[in-house]
Order: sequence, then structure tokens, then C-alpha cells
Amino acid sequence: MKLIHNGPTVLISAEAEQKIRHWVACARGEVSGLGIVVHHADGLLIEEVYLLEQRCTGSHTDLDDAAVAALLVELDAKGVDTGTVRFWWHSHGTMQAFWSSTDDSCIEGLANDTYLVSLVTNQ
Repeated sequence: MKLIHNGPTVLISAEAEQKIRHWVACARGEVSGLGIVVHHADGLLIEEVYLLEQRCTGSHTDLDDAAVAALLVELDAKGVDTGTVRFWWHSHGTMQAFWSSTDDSCIEGLANDTYLVSLVTNQ
């Protein structure tokens, strides 16, 4: 397992954390979503999280591309900077929480040549 801690402190709003914990507890396997990251005086703040249409198994999750696009359109229509969608969270169900090589590839793709905050959790 690799732990990289050479970046800013990452905070998460209580509401966002509660949502993730609830969705993970309800899932039969893995589950994932996206979220908004804003700059905060103490580092980066995960301000809001979203649960999107996805295909999930006990060991894999794929966000639906159309659902991701719809979220971005909805946020843009509300005046939210879609460039703040820089948080990807997912669970490993009942397995250990770690970043797999599949996760590393997903993070690299989602980071889009900048940064992404990623969280792996479990039940």
C-alpha cells in the first residue's frame, strides 16, 4: 500500500461524510461517486458528494458516462464551476480499503492533468 502525503490537508463536510457512509452501508458490494472540492483556508474541502447511476459488483464499480455528463450539465446550469468536480470516492465493500492498480488508472484518467482527491472506504 502506498500513502502519499505531500499535498494539502483534505477536509470533508459532515454532510458529505454522512452521505458516503450511508451509501456505502447500503451497498451490496462496491459503490462510487463524485464530489465537489473547494479551496479552504486549511487546505481542500470536500463540500458536496453525488451518487450517480453506475454498474456495481462485489468488486467493481463503473460510473455511467451519461450520468456523469448529466451531473456536469446540471451543475453548470446552477452556476457551479464544473472544474471543482475533483473528488472520486468509492468503496471496496467488505474488503480492505486500499488503492488497487485499477483505482490508480481511474485516478490518473479523472485527474485530467491536474489533481483529484480520491477516497477508498469500506463497510
